Amino acid sequence: MLLSKNKLFLFSMVIVFMIQSVFARGPYRKYKKILIPGAVCGNGDPYLVFMDKKRSSKWLFEFRPGGACWNKETCFGPIPRAFPLFSPKGLFLKSVFSRKRKTQNFLSSHSQVIFPYCTADIYAGTHRASYGTKDIFHHGRINIEKSLKYLAEKGYLDWSKVKDLFVFGSSAGAFGTLIHLPHFDDLMPKGPSLKRTLILDSPGLHFGEHFWEKFTPEFRNDFEKAFSKYGIENGFEDGNLAKFFRPICQKYPHWNVGVIQSSRDIVMSRLFGNISQSDHESLIFSPNGLYESTAKSPNCSSWISKNMLHGYLFFAPFRWLKIDGLNALNFSKKVYRGRTRKNYIPLSLRKEYRL
Repeated sequence: MLLSKNKLFLFSMVIVFMIQSVFARGPYRKYKKILIPGAVCGNGDPYLVFMDKKRSSKWLFEFRPGGACWNKETCFGPIPRAFPLFSPKGLFLKSVFSRKRKTQNFLSSHSQVIFPYCTADIYAGTHRASYGTKDIFHHGRINIEKSLKYLAEKGYLDWSKVKDLFVFGSSAGAFGTLIHLPHFDDLMPKGPSLKRTLILDSPGLHFGEHFWEKFTPEFRNDFEKAFSKYGIENGFEDGNLAKFFRPICQKYPHWNVGVIQSSRDIVMSRLFGNISQSDHESLIFSPNGLYESTAKSPNCSSWISKNMLHGYLFFAPFRWLKIDGLNALNFSKKVYRGRTRKNYIPLSLRKEYRL
């Protein structure tokens, strides 16, 4: 029964993709393809990024979604995870921040870089893995670091001129923003007048007790090394990664951080996190969950809806859903403007968990 529900949900997501592709309107940015030397996708193909250059002082970096894999079945099964998904405006892949009109895109004057996702390692990988007779390059972290270095070396991006930095990711891309936040912070000039924004769309963060058992030691080592940048050395004995969120907010008080999440996100619970949807919701509102972590951090805020949807900003029909009078896109705008002292949840959740 569970399998049939999961298949039904995936089929529904495909339908949403198709509707989004057919009915999306408006002018889009003109992207330049930039091949990154030495960077590769999971299948060994060359890695490239997409850039639309506007202002040198304002930059938007977008990490694309795409799932993760950890064995032969998940990497090379019916839905292969490690293959290039490049076009930023082709079928299923239009960006919410690609539109030029300010009424539809409050970041329309920002230069934009899109990081395609093709390594199935939530942008944390630094190793090559063998699954049966096939190899895969889990080089997600290597690719991003090489990309940022190459863009600067070739003069596309001058970090000394950046005054406004916006980093966004959805699903696996949301993990990517957390993995690379310390690196972006190191590159960004210092100063109280500079603006730094991080938006995580459907990162999950609340997984089952045995979540890590499915990953190889190399994969887990990559992830732990990435979080060591925050000074986090322990705490990976279970899958509740939200317990790290408050320390991250405290370590980077100069960043405005917003998290968009469904309390019963089926992708981050049933399909990926080894946990039921109800348990996922309970963890979100636990003392070490996302709600409390953001409520007690003045620079961090969360927008939590009570449903099973996933990828609010990535999927056009979802971004207009309102909770507490605010949709996900306008929540992102509030965070960008520094209004991070309120969490948004439906009244039903507020009553149920006595918040």
